[in-house]
Amino acid sequence: GDASSLRQALDEIKGEVGKVKSSVDSLAGRFVVAFAAVKAAIASVRSAFSTLGSISEEAAKMEQTGLAFKVMMRDAATAAEYVAKLRRYAAETPFEFGDISDAAKTLLAMGTEAEKSVEVIRKLGDIASVSGKPLKDLAFLYAKVQNAGLTNEVAESLEMQGVPIRRLLAEMKGISFEEVFQGISKRQFDVSDLDAALEKLTGPGGLLENMTKLQSQTFSGALSTLTDNFSALAVELGTPLNAAILPVMQELSSYMET
Repeated sequence: GDASSLRQALDEIKGEVGKVKSSVDSLAGRFVVAFAAVKAAIASVRSAFSTLGSISEEAAKMEQTGLAFKVMMRDAATAAEYVAKLRRYAAETPFEFGDISDAAKTLLAMGTEAEKSVEVIRKLGDIASVSGKPLKDLAFLYAKVQNAGLTNEVAESLEMQGVPIRRLLAEMKGISFEEVFQGISKRQFDVSDLDAALEKLTGPGGLLENMTKLQSQTFSGALSTLTDNFSALAVELGTPLNAAILPVMQELSSYMET
């Protein structure tokens, strides 16, 4: 029946809680001031970085792209040379570098040799410049044929992307469309046949020969080329800037963690 000891213990606990609350209230005020100063400093850093604008951003994108190809190709020098080839192609075509690099990543990831992938992209680019279809989608279909042979389902997808593969095969083989259809059903055609069809379509005398170059001479193509050239300039300017800024950012991050 006697609860006096419990009451005394509770009163002591309340007292201790009051002391803690008082300490926290005091600390909170100091933290508010401290965090306000830190927030102002971060705002200043953001403002400084924002003045670099697209110069820093374009260089950062290129760094990420280079890293991705380095991982895929397992050699920094080979990856750098490969990216340089893609950049040159982007500079002379209506395609932006991001579209081209995405197509290249798709081909490499699905097993296409690096040297061959550049030529494949050029041929697919002639087709995509007319069809208006994403270059990456064409690259994916090409890689599917490369890995699993030509199926009528993939053939239909290629035709929807602007590659009349079954008609081309019929012309090259001197057989009917129906025979091509049956041959594809029996898996009688592979990536070598697709390569031959692409060469017939985009090579010398082909319907789409130099189509990418012709498209680059239109207003839209010239605008895209100008945009890519500006991006290339931003990369050249931004790369050393970002390299100089990076250690400062890392130091700030370490300080903030502390």
